[in-house]
Amino acid sequence: MNRPWPRPLALLLLCLLPLLQACAASTAPVARPQPPEAAAKAMETSGKRFRILQINDVYKIEGLEGGAVGGLARVRTLRRTLEKDGPVLLLHGGDFLFPSVMSKQFKGEAMVETMNLLDGAAGTDDHLIVTFGNHEFDQSTPDILQARLAQSEFRWVDSNTYYKASAAARPEPFHRRFPNVHSTIVEDVAGAKVGFLGLTLDDALQSYVHYDYALDAAHPELSARNAAVRAAISHLEEQGVDVVIAVTHQNLADDVRLAQDFPEISIIIGGHEHIHQEQWVGKTLITKADSDAKTAYVIDVDATVPCEPRLQARLLPLDKKVEKDPAVQQTVDKWTDKLAAAIPDYRTVYGTTVNALEGEEPAIRGRETALGNWLSDVVREKMKTDVTFIQGGSIRINDNILAGGEIRGEHLAGIFYYDSTLYAFELTGQQLLDILSNAVSFADSGAGRFLQVAGVRFEYQPVEGGFRVTKAEVKKAGGAGYEPIDPKATYTASTLDYLWKNGYKEGFPMFASGDPKGGKSPAPINGSGGANLSWRTTTEEWLKANPKITSAVEGRIVRQNP
Repeated sequence: MNRPWPRPLALLLLCLLPLLQACAASTAPVARPQPPEAAAKAMETSGKRFRILQINDVYKIEGLEGGAVGGLARVRTLRRTLEKDGPVLLLHGGDFLFPSVMSKQFKGEAMVETMNLLDGAAGTDDHLIVTFGNHEFDQSTPDILQARLAQSEFRWVDSNTYYKASAAARPEPFHRRFPNVHSTIVEDVAGAKVGFLGLTLDDALQSYVHYDYALDAAHPELSARNAAVRAAISHLEEQGVDVVIAVTHQNLADDVRLAQDFPEISIIIGGHEHIHQEQWVGKTLITKADSDAKTAYVIDVDATVPCEPRLQARLLPLDKKVEKDPAVQQTVDKWTDKLAAAIPDYRTVYGTTVNALEGEEPAIRGRETALGNWLSDVVREKMKTDVTFIQGGSIRINDNILAGGEIRGEHLAGIFYYDSTLYAFELTGQQLLDILSNAVSFADSGAGRFLQVAGVRFEYQPVEGGFRVTKAEVKKAGGAGYEPIDPKATYTASTLDYLWKNGYKEGFPMFASGDPKGGKSPAPINGSGGANLSWRTTTEEWLKANPKITSAVEGRIVRQNP
């Protein structure tokens, strides 16, 4: 189960593609999903039938909206309920060690301790399997990750990541140093031999990790990712598995391509986008749940026919109707109290809000929100610019502050998980239009490039391959109203330092001063870029003068559907 694959073997396997074993060679049509009632009834009988409970991108052990939605205590309840009908595999599509305020404070320890309780028993949980997400590699040194791997009473699977003892060291499979990390896993579940592989995108570049992930569109058979996957599948096929499951953390488009390149994979348990998605690609089912266990996928698997499992997926909400498991909730409460004690202003009230301030990532990264409007307005007012834009990915609270609710230190700690320096600069109208176009280019996938804006309003609509801005207007500083953006005119703009330095990573080429290969960003104006222009401090000062937030959704960003 832990056996590494020498890299020459991976290359050899690429040459043997025509000789794929039975699962790959099968051309029988997939048995389409049964109705939920039939699937549930089938689970009552003996045989190679089991369930998968899927979560992914879970950052907060306590859930959202003060614990009213999601959270790991509800995941434990759902798992316990499902287990009454038969075996349940709990699979996690990555991203849980970071980022959250609690993990920032306690280095991920609270998350792993809580996940260790999801089977309701002490010791190793053989039916909980996770893969690395990009945020598992947030830290620049490996010591925190090493501690969390050692703490985990569950298994990790990842077929394309390798550990490096030093920047110059030769990459080696993680399992050579960490016994609960595996390149592949084979597990007997209800008499079915289930094989697992893992796959993580190369989004977090650290000196201690190497990825086999580079993709080659022209020659996919030569891609580093495909070589790693082919080696993993071949290793599983050698052991005669009935079902191949890939637990992945990458974009949906890459999951789709994975299914196209490797039809031997029956199920892809995905993560990364934070919004629930379900898609069939040939015989392969791809699922992703909402982040923070706001929802979970349940997949009924009938593996009676080897390599041709019958699958039925359903998305279940984890809301107030699902009770919290008392034992898990006790641990959640313990860590929440420790966090409140560690952050002096955690329960300090800074203000109130008239309207809901939506900070959940599907909202803040996909549409105009009152929270985004408020934060952008504060920066625009401070920097005295025509427009302001803030990446949704920079607003890290991933939670909602309810209408009529208090804004406390715990909320500010989440919003400003990464404090930032404010930058102001000049740009042309054409550059502004290009920025807006890129901002909505992945509006349906929860991409961090989506912008919350002030001083500008625009409309966009879906087109083949993405979205197109159809109308855009700007309200110049001190101006009376909006006017169409003139591509040849010059405007002043403000944003946060991450976008100003590293926007090139997300399709904003004019912001590239952080590129180690060379690049530049617009020259700062209005005395911006100094350490004294803290985003959080600026916002706190605004709250002292304006403790009641009245910001609302007002049509700054309008999506036109055909």
